[in-house]
Amino acid sequence: MDLGLKNKSALILASSKGLGKACALALAREGASVTIGARDPSELAKTAAAIHDETGARVNHYPVDVTDPKQVRAIVDATVAASGRIDILVNNAGGPPFGSFEQFDDEQWRQALELNLMSTVRFSRLVLPDMKVARWGTDRQHRQPRYEERAAGVRCSRLPDDSGSSEWPSCCQMKSLRSALR
Repeated sequence: MDLGLKNKSALILASSKGLGKACALALAREGASVTIGARDPSELAKTAAAIHDETGARVNHYPVDVTDPKQVRAIVDATVAASGRIDILVNNAGGPPFGSFEQFDDEQWRQALELNLMSTVRFSRLVLPDMKVARWGTDRQHRQPRYEERAAGVRCSRLPDDSGSSEWPSCCQMKSLRSALR
């Protein structure tokens, strides 16, 4: 299948394993150069080598904690320096700990918002201007929502609650961001 991604540049976060790795591999198979980021440098290097070996694609990799604004800026800058631009941004992050709503204190909620919402805001804010100039780009949050809530221009989806999954909001996509990419 040709999705028209040959020679596009993609930044995929939380991509040393799981859904992020699958996204990076799929984009590399389509001919995109990929930059992957995750917290574990050794796992990240193994993943980069595996994707390159399977696809022949250029794979850059940088350790990143998506809750640290300086590291967010650094991986975006490194991706642009290596690839010239970012055409595709896959905002992905590890989820909060398992548990029920009542179990989490304010600090755990703050950490979850920092990880899942603010990291998406920071990355999107950094790459959006160049995507708009290029008149090409996409920003995707990858989750498996069960239901959605809408309020104040933000759409939040929640993960299924089976098998002890968390009840935390796991995907927030701002209408203003989505419309800015059109």
